[in-house]
Amino acid sequence: MDKFVGNLKIVSMLKNIISLKTIGHAYMFSGVDGIGKMILAKEFAKAILCDNSQDWYCNNCESCKVFDNSPDFQIIEKEDDLIKVDAIRQLGENIMLKPTTSNRRVFIINDAECMNESAQNALLKILEEPPSYATIILITSNKERIIRTIKSRCTIFEFAKLKDEELKSIFEEENISKEMLEFSNGSAGKYLKLKNSNYIDSLMVLEDAIPQSNLLEINRIFSDFKKIKTIKEDINDILDLMIVKLGNNLKENSSKKIEQIELIEEVRNNIKRNANFEDSLDYLAIRLWEINSKK
Repeated sequence: MDKFVGNLKIVSMLKNIISLKTIGHAYMFSGVDGIGKMILAKEFAKAILCDNSQDWYCNNCESCKVFDNSPDFQIIEKEDDLIKVDAIRQLGENIMLKPTTSNRRVFIINDAECMNESAQNALLKILEEPPSYATIILITSNKERIIRTIKSRCTIFEFAKLKDEELKSIFEEENISKEMLEFSNGSAGKYLKLKNSNYIDSLMVLEDAIPQSNLLEINRIFSDFKKIKTIKEDINDILDLMIVKLGNNLKENSSKKIEQIELIEEVRNNIKRNANFEDSLDYLAIRLWEINSKK
């Protein structure tokens, strides 16, 4: 745990929960993707289950030794970008089973914002009367999509984005470019994606279209953009990067840039909801032209 980078105040608070033995039934770890929420949730779960924990886990007891395969620990993941009610109902059945290798049971719901309405309602029923030995940790990058009544039953920890120096220390790289730090937006996960991809080159193609007021030129740029080999798989990340880049330059012609940011967010969200890829990019091109043509 000494090697965990960033959000050390949260680490300290979690250690206090363990040392004071004031373990609650529900926690929410909220913040952007790629900043260590899952890493810390698993560490916290291990400490909760540890038989000899004083201020964290001992790594020597039976519970610690079998943690990765412990029957008292479970992670619920999304399938096809969704956590359905059946997965939460199964959690409800599992949570009623008494612990076997520890005195407690811990469940992590990753990407909790992906629970559909039925799943959230099923989870709410579990949280209303959880067994005394059970703890549920929700991990989310968008807590606004989780119903208020669930949030009200959770102790919420807001994770901050990582600072530039913290990113450098994680990857032991002192010479990360200013551009890479800017696009990583405080996320170690995003930095790794950028480092191992051609996102920057794709972004530069899209960036050429942002200020254009000539429709023929915008169409030419978008035609080239669509020809990029991995564009369909990478489009969400590329649009995210474009939003970050525009947001960091809001001082210049702010009203127009705000419109551009809102447009790109709209297109990104439509694509995430499985809107037609070609139609979405055509819509982005036309709307950019309309925004840039305003006097």
